[in-house]
Amino acid sequence: MDETETEITATSGSGAAPPANALPAAPPGHRLVDPLDLYLEREPGGDGFLIEGDFINFNGQTGEWTIGRDKEPVGATTPFLVHVEGMAIGHVKLVDSKVVARELGLVRDGYERKARAELDDYDKRSWPRDKQGEPIDPWKPTTYLPMRNMEDDRLCVFGPFAPTQLTAIRQFVRIWTGVDRLERRGISLTAIGRALDQDWETSAIALAQLGRRRP
Repeated sequence: MDETETEITATSGSGAAPPANALPAAPPGHRLVDPLDLYLEREPGGDGFLIEGDFINFNGQTGEWTIGRDKEPVGATTPFLVHVEGMAIGHVKLVDSKVVARELGLVRDGYERKARAELDDYDKRSWPRDKQGEPIDPWKPTTYLPMRNMEDDRLCVFGPFAPTQLTAIRQFVRIWTGVDRLERRGISLTAIGRALDQDWETSAIALAQLGRRRP
């Protein structure tokens, strides 16, 4: 054994080699970051996650559902699978009815919707006006609820701005959370369905259309 080997053994104490998959310790004042995470953190041009699928829209005046830019009609009995764990909340900024900026985050990551004062463009004098001359805030609170059409396997996202529809999503998540917890306790779906029948039927966005509540 040469002097170099003796020195290393004395320093390590036990003499045992570290596991091959052991993560190196970060020097004081530094952090270990995956290169891809660092890219997503520093690279401009995105809000941190990918939105898959076309947007599905609900017309509160006509009660009709459409999907995509071409506004393809969606049948009243079309079942959808809802991916609650992929839900995102936040704000989007509209200019001339087009989304120009997003401030969104995944609920599962602990993201909380920012206060309006934390966003830009808060001078009402620069806001567009409605037909009555009242200022229109370009930042809209929204919730993105990813779904899958069970008839054609098409991905879509329900991302409304209307307060009534945002409230309806909250109602849906409340029901889904209750069902999930009851299922974990071993209670049958039949019994759960009977217990939730009134809430299910009176929801503002026709929750029955959204189908099964678990991803």
